[in-house]
Amino acid sequence: MTPHARSSDQRDVLLIHIANFYDLLAGYGAALYPLISQEIRERLTQALGPDTAVHQTGPYLFVELAGDHLQQAMQDEQAYCDHMVYTLTRKSFTWNKQHLLLQLTPRLINRDTDTQVLANDRTAPEEKSALWGIAAADPHDERLQIYRDDMEAAAHLLTLLRQNELLLAFQPVVSLPSPSTCLYWESLLRRRSAVPEAKLATCATMVMALEHMNLVHWLDRAVLHTTLSLLTEYGTLNLGCNVSAQSLAPAYWWSKIFERLRAMPRLARRLTIEVTETHAITEPEQAAEHLRTLRELGVKIAIDDMGAGYSTQAFVARTRPDYIKIDKTYVHAPGEAAGLHALQELVRECTQWGGCVVIEGIETPSDLRRAQQAGAHALQGFHIAAPDVRPGWLSSPARVLDNLNY
Repeated sequence: MTPHARSSDQRDVLLIHIANFYDLLAGYGAALYPLISQEIRERLTQALGPDTAVHQTGPYLFVELAGDHLQQAMQDEQAYCDHMVYTLTRKSFTWNKQHLLLQLTPRLINRDTDTQVLANDRTAPEEKSALWGIAAADPHDERLQIYRDDMEAAAHLLTLLRQNELLLAFQPVVSLPSPSTCLYWESLLRRRSAVPEAKLATCATMVMALEHMNLVHWLDRAVLHTTLSLLTEYGTLNLGCNVSAQSLAPAYWWSKIFERLRAMPRLARRLTIEVTETHAITEPEQAAEHLRTLRELGVKIAIDDMGAGYSTQAFVARTRPDYIKIDKTYVHAPGEAAGLHALQELVRECTQWGGCVVIEGIETPSDLRRAQQAGAHALQGFHIAAPDVRPGWLSSPARVLDNLNY
């Protein structure tokens, strides 16, 4: 900031931290720095106007706000910052035919804070980014290529989302005593296959890549809003929606979800949030508090893929979910006696923590028999019903909508 501008203590500067700055430079080289700067400046110009003053030092950008944008930011900082992140990051940019995504964290500061921000940030790059240390030690380390592959996959998934090319397929979770009784329909993400004659493809690999980039919240919020819209349209339907454990953190978009659920308690009671834990939960207390808020609003909670993901007994015991879904590897485990015993033990443990134990991956009559012998309460799998983008209750395929929905 220029010296003559430092006369106000008003918070009229938008500080933007590029959270994956050092990861990007480690993965693609220091020559990427000017392109990152140029790309963000161009997007800021489009969003705020050509006269916007921007100063950058490393991973930090200081943006002077004025006029309507300053007024909007002062009225609701969280909403404004959320909208700016959406505007600046939802589209990838290209570097040597590779597609890259930015991870930004904005907040308002006053004009005298910029030097303090820089002075307080004395952490070495390798402490901020494990990838930076890897690249410094060996620029040909295979983990750098894995990072680039994940980035490409994540960028492709968000492009499909932005272009409304993602669909939801629905698979029922049914009661074991009465398989004709559907407890709820799980919403599963699908995309068109690259092979024209093939069926819709799953997105599991790309979703994991998006988690690796710490950007899965963009997908989760879109799928959740789409699911709420379906619950609004179909007034007797019960739906389950997958949410990454990584997304269970305070965020403005969650506050809008809570508002929506608070205003529609009957709808909330027809929603089940399925927590997927493909990565360890770094803030278990925070995640548990988040789930408690959802349950207080009437939402049911399910822990997905129990026994295969990162779900811990302590976390499951703390959250006391309505459903615990045992991963399909247990019902498919080799060895008739040993496999059944392991499944029975896990069902017994899960029964102590949650209300309803669901066994996933029921694909054959023998899977069904094993689940019955293990004492499961509910089932899910192709032997019951395959995921369907057009189940009988749905009038037209449900596209995942990429918009803010508020």
